[in-house]
Order: sequence, then structure tokens, then C-alpha cells
Amino acid sequence: MAHALTWTALLLLCVLRCAEVAVSPNSKDVHVYDVAADGTVGECQTLQKHDQLVAGLDWAPKSDLLLSCGHDRDAYVWECKVQT
Repeated sequence: MAHALTWTALLLLCVLRCAEVAVSPNSKDVHVYDVAADGTVGECQTLQKHDQLVAGLDWAPKSDLLLSCGHDRDAYVWECKVQT
């Protein structure tokens, strides 16, 4: 028997990498959140380069690089740098 899938109207792209989460909640921006060891979440940065909706997010497996691609047909590679 096939199972029906139901999707909500809100497109929420979320990628978890170590102690950070990248999210694009049906917008052209990417929000990066920091997840503390006790589970509290705080927003680190908002990445703004796309002119249209973000369609995909992915972390590079062995680096601090984040890839975002959008309906504007652009792809950006973001590097996470710790500010001291």
C-alpha cells in the first residue's frame, strides 16, 4: 500500500552541521543559528546575496563552507570565520 505524503506551504530548508544550523524559511536569505551544548539556540548571521528564493543548502563535509543555491540561478559558497 502506498503512503501519501503531505507537504506544508512553508518551504523550510535546514542543514545541521556540528553546532550550527542553516535555515532558509521560504525566503531569499539564509539564517545561520548557533546551537549551544545545553540546546539553546541563538542566531549568528543572516546571509544575504540571493535575489530570489533559496532552493538548497549544503555544508561541505570536511570544511566550514556552506553552499546555497537559489531560484535566481546563482550559487554561493560561504566561509564561516570565527571573529575574535
